[in-house]
Amino acid sequence: MSDIKFACIHCGQRLSCNQAFAGQRLSCPACQRSILVPWAPAEYETLRTSGASTLEADLPAPSSPTELPRISIPHLSLPDIEASSVRQAPKVLQLQGRHRAAPGFSKLAVLSFALSLSGPLGFIPAIICGHVAKWQMRRNLALRGDSLATAGLAIAYASAVFTAVFAARTLLRGL
Repeated sequence: MSDIKFACIHCGQRLSCNQAFAGQRLSCPACQRSILVPWAPAEYETLRTSGASTLEADLPAPSSPTELPRISIPHLSLPDIEASSVRQAPKVLQLQGRHRAAPGFSKLAVLSFALSLSGPLGFIPAIICGHVAKWQMRRNLALRGDSLATAGLAIAYASAVFTAVFAARTLLRGL
């Protein structure tokens, strides 16, 4: 059997799989979203290769103006389903394109936490990295590190308050 080549409708990743999986739902290896494997009926393939068609020229003329012509629709060929066999999870082959690693900890969450501990001026980039990390984790639920970003933000905001109080106190003593 030949492979079916198609693209994921969500991320555009080009994929290929065996014709036995035609018409089934699989998960895209790139974006992990559910996609339907397309397939063309066997009759369509034979009609397309032979040049025959069921266009209006092949249809009988209607007997009255209100009567609609009958159109013959080719039957769809479905893959054979064996009730006794246990179906294994299909393996979709990735043709080409970008490879995405499995998501883990958010690097920005780790960076936010580290910068919040770095000193009095580290709180500014820590706050920025913490908020961007939380935004990324809301968009990609597979990313981890929400509590690390929250801790980095809490320490950074506390550091900002202490730095502001210390700066104000120092300036007021000089007056």
